[in-house]
Amino acid sequence: MKSSDCVNMETLNGLAGNAGVAVREPRIRSGSGNNNVLQGSFMLARYDSGMMIHTCDSTELADVDSEFELPPGIGVTAILNGELEFFANGERHYFDVRDSRTPQCFALFGNQPRTLKRCVRQGRYLRKINVSVDSSWLERYIGNDALLIDQTSNLLKGPTNLVSWQASRRLIALAEQILNPSYPTALQQSLLIESRALEILADSLSRLTDQQDNCPNQRALNRARDYIEANLSTIAGIGEVACHSGMSVSTLQRQFKRQYKRTVADYIRHRRMEWVRKGLEREEMSIGEAAYLAGYNHTSNFVTAYRRHFGTTPGRS
Repeated sequence: MKSSDCVNMETLNGLAGNAGVAVREPRIRSGSGNNNVLQGSFMLARYDSGMMIHTCDSTELADVDSEFELPPGIGVTAILNGELEFFANGERHYFDVRDSRTPQCFALFGNQPRTLKRCVRQGRYLRKINVSVDSSWLERYIGNDALLIDQTSNLLKGPTNLVSWQASRRLIALAEQILNPSYPTALQQSLLIESRALEILADSLSRLTDQQDNCPNQRALNRARDYIEANLSTIAGIGEVACHSGMSVSTLQRQFKRQYKRTVADYIRHRRMEWVRKGLEREEMSIGEAAYLAGYNHTSNFVTAYRRHFGTTPGRS
C-alpha cells in the first residue's frame, strides 16, 4: 500500500498493520499542529513470499519516536538522500546523506527479534528504500545448499549486527526503479518492484558473505561471540573468551574490533545492558540485581551507565 502527500500517524500505523508490523504507542514530542508526520511519498508492503519493502521520499513534519519489533532476519536499506536516525536494541545509529553524491547502504541482521525505534525529526528529509526478510524466508530460498546454509548461519550469529557501505551505481539504479516504477499497470509495477528488491537483497547478501569469508579467524570469532552470549553473567575477563575461542588475547582483540566494530569489552557491556533492560522491563529483577548482573558494584554507577546507553533511567525504560 502506498501513500502520498501528507501522511498522519493513523495512516502510518495502518500501513504498518497491513504489512504485519506491530508499532508500539508512538511518542510524539512535537507536531505540525494537524497530526501530519510526513509530506511526500511513503510505501510499506509485504509480498506473498514474506518479503517486506518500504520506501519513502518525504519531509518529516513532526518529532515522533515510533518503536516496533522485527523478527530474526535481515533488512537492507539504501539511503539515496537525507538523514536517517534510529535505535537498534538501544544503540543509536545516524546516517547523514544530504550530499546526494554519496548514497549509503546498510544491513541490519541478527538471530533474535530486534527492537527498533525510529526517530522522525521535524525539518528532516529522507529518500530511501528498505528490503527486509525474516530467517524463515532465507531458509526457504536457500534450500539444501550446504555452503549457503553455513554462510547464512554464520552471518546471522548474534542478536544484532549492522554493516554499512557506500552504495554502488548498480544498487542506486535498482533503488531508483523501485522509487519510480515506469510500467503502466499496477501488476507490472508490483512485479518490477519485487524483482528489483530481490536483486538488491542478493547483491547485499553476496557482499556480506564475501566480507565474512575474507575475515581471518572467522570460525574462532564465532566461537568467541557464542561463548559471550552463553555466559554473559559470568564472564570474568577477555582472557577467558580468548581461551575458549582458541586465539590469543591480542589477536582476539584485533580481529573482534575489525569484524564487529567494537572491542570485546564494549560488546560484553553492550549485551549485558540489553539483557538487564529486558529483565527490568518485564519486572523480573530489581535495579540492584540488574546492576550486579551488568557488572557494576554500585547502583549509582549502573544508573549513570544505563542513562548514557539508553538515554533514560532504569525506572523509566
